[in-house]
Amino acid sequence: MSGRLLALTRTNLSRSACVRQGHRMSSSTSAAGKPKTIHLIRHAESEENVKIKSARGGLKRMTTLQGFIRPGELLNAAKLLSLELNAPLSQRGLEQLENMQETLAKDQFFQTSDIQLAVHSPLDRAIITCKTLLPRKPGSEDELAVPVLLNENLRERKPHEYVRKKSFYERINRFVDWLATREEERILLVGHGQHFKAMLKTEWKMANVQVCKATFDPKSREFSDVQSLYICPLADAATVDSL
Repeated sequence: MSGRLLALTRTNLSRSACVRQGHRMSSSTSAAGKPKTIHLIRHAESEENVKIKSARGGLKRMTTLQGFIRPGELLNAAKLLSLELNAPLSQRGLEQLENMQETLAKDQFFQTSDIQLAVHSPLDRAIITCKTLLPRKPGSEDELAVPVLLNENLRERKPHEYVRKKSFYERINRFVDWLATREEERILLVGHGQHFKAMLKTEWKMANVQVCKATFDPKSREFSDVQSLYICPLADAATVDSL
């Protein structure tokens, strides 16, 4: 990974005190009622993703009698119980970011998509992913060219929400309601796999740093025409194969 990307990553996290969404309502009801083009990016791989993959591999071998669970897999399963919800990016996650950053720049993605607003979850892995991939203003290495908001309701599914599923979907509905009030017509969301899967109502979960596009109708609160635009070659193969 380049030293510049690492420096940007550290700067992005330190500058994470961006504008919070609060309860701001759009001043233009006519603009807020128009269909919106929504781009979505799942965060780069985190240490939590690595542990989950390892633990699942061990449990699969144990339940299918394909071999003994490895000590490292057992350790990762135990660590998951500590619920490291704000896990840092893994080394591969940093490499994924660099790869996707180069791809988006080469295709002039942000120039052609004309993103008016970027919104990310409050978790570090989403903050870093968002602010690393966003373009900078001409002549600046730090100042982002796109306004950025943090939205608490965009965070990943919480542990208790796997038990109390209703609270998870209520939180998603709060985010969708907020999204419908925005006057911007082209918005980028940087968040999490389980959240996006439930919100978009897809049967598949986005891979790390995968870029998707959808149409959002503020009146019906429904997403349609969901399509994948970019998949990082360094993303987990199992996730990509399930798309």
